[in-house]
Amino acid sequence: CSDRWRESRIQGKIDCASQRRSFACNGQCVSLLLRTHVPRIMIYVHIPFCKSRCLYCDFFSSTSHSLKQEYLFSLREEISARSEEIKRARVNSIYIGGGTPSQLPVEYLQSIFHSIEQVTPIEEGAEVTIECNPDDITEEFLQGLSLTPVNRVSLGVQTMNDELLSLLHRRHKSA
Repeated sequence: CSDRWRESRIQGKIDCASQRRSFACNGQCVSLLLRTHVPRIMIYVHIPFCKSRCLYCDFFSSTSHSLKQEYLFSLREEISARSEEIKRARVNSIYIGGGTPSQLPVEYLQSIFHSIEQVTPIEEGAEVTIECNPDDITEEFLQGLSLTPVNRVSLGVQTMNDELLSLLHRRHKSA
């Protein structure tokens, strides 16, 4: 069954209905074919808000938080506008970077994930990462984050030298 499937795939036959008729394997090859042809995508979400501006950062960011709600609305609109492009895909990686995504309220993060899941599923086992500043990590923040698909935190430490942290305009200390 799998040899026939590979052979038909090499010949460029990807019509699922014809594959189903040509294989007598109780649908196993067809489901394999369908899973193989579902595109996998990675999504990067940029959160441009920071509590303070780091000296070395070249990414677009703002220390003005007055536009957070408007930005969230625009971001959700963008996800919706791209729905035709990604609706048949499976998300196997999401990276929320910035700026400082941990400056967003957890409810905003939940809203972003909900918007993505309205368009296309996030695969089980997908790597979902959020960048955080050490000063933003609180028990309350982590509890809220546990209600999202996030399973990886990228902690922006940069150095454990307090003098260098100060020079870089980082908010946190090494301790």
